[in-house]
Amino acid sequence: MKFHFALETLLRIRRIREDHQRALLLAANAQEERLRQQLAILEQVHSERAYIVSRQASEGVLAAELQFDSDCRAQAEILHRLMQAELQKATVRAQRELDKYLAQRRDRRAIEVLREQQRQRFEREEQRKEQLVLDEIYLQGRSRTERGQNLPTS
Repeated sequence: MKFHFALETLLRIRRIREDHQRALLLAANAQEERLRQQLAILEQVHSERAYIVSRQASEGVLAAELQFDSDCRAQAEILHRLMQAELQKATVRAQRELDKYLAQRRDRRAIEVLREQQRQRFEREEQRKEQLVLDEIYLQGRSRTERGQNLPTS
């Protein structure tokens, strides 16, 4: 007889949900990483710009250039704060997706454990039935042998 797990459909659904949640987690992690990289690039550009401005300051700079640099730094700071806020949201989202994924994984694993326990019970029962059949065959053979020995010889 073949093993049948009554909750096989539920297990399949749990696997699908876990796979879906894993995809959402990977997407959230990728978004977080993209924002980190963009923020790093922005900080590098800001650093390079500050170096260029300090070099130009030693050579003498017009007031208009200083004003332009000040405006650029102000805009860069606003952009930096916005990107940090987006990164914070992405980090929170990634953590939330991780928590959901772990819950889906735990749910799937619990059903798999039930399935394995049920399979083991099934296999033990099948072995027990098989042993009963073998015992019965043995006892029938022994009974025939004993009957054959008890027959009167002429």
